[in-house]
Amino acid sequence: MTDQALQNAKAQREQLLAERLKLHERIARLDNEIGDADRFIEDWHRYASPESHAADPESAAGQNKPEPSVDTPKKTTGNSRKEDVASAAREVILERGIPMLRNDLYPLLVERGMTIEGRDPQMVLSTMLWRMRDQLVRVKGGGYWPADIANAEAGYDPNQSREIDNILNKPVEEVLDPESDVYRDASENAG
Repeated sequence: MTDQALQNAKAQREQLLAERLKLHERIARLDNEIGDADRFIEDWHRYASPESHAADPESAAGQNKPEPSVDTPKKTTGNSRKEDVASAAREVILERGIPMLRNDLYPLLVERGMTIEGRDPQMVLSTMLWRMRDQLVRVKGGGYWPADIANAEAGYDPNQSREIDNILNKPVEEVLDPESDVYRDASENAG
């Protein structure tokens, strides 16, 4: 009976690990897609900006100038560095002692001298913080929190996140029992 219980627990653990790996693969794909969208948006702003291309009299493109738009601000290039914004956000969050939403963080960061501008400054802030995931994380219930500090109320444990990262960086055969059905399913789906 004890052996069966142990086997059941091991099998359940392997199934849960396999499911966790699938979820993290999905998250990685989503992160890549978000990055692609961010790059497209940056490229769009760069190419849509009138000063991004010097007028070349030999080029027809140099004669095709966009009409100025009243409600579309130019892309801001004078924003604070994302590393500086993340550091200031960390300070604010630790001073408050609670996870903070971007709507609450934004005015406090601007008060501290951070420049975060663009068509949607709060989205610019979100993008900056997303790119600094090793410094700040979004926790359950919303809000940003330092990546290296546990927060029991939000259910965040940095050690668990590191364990997940370690698992994701290992070959499947090091995480799952190669003799299990879960391993075979994960191996078949990986290719």
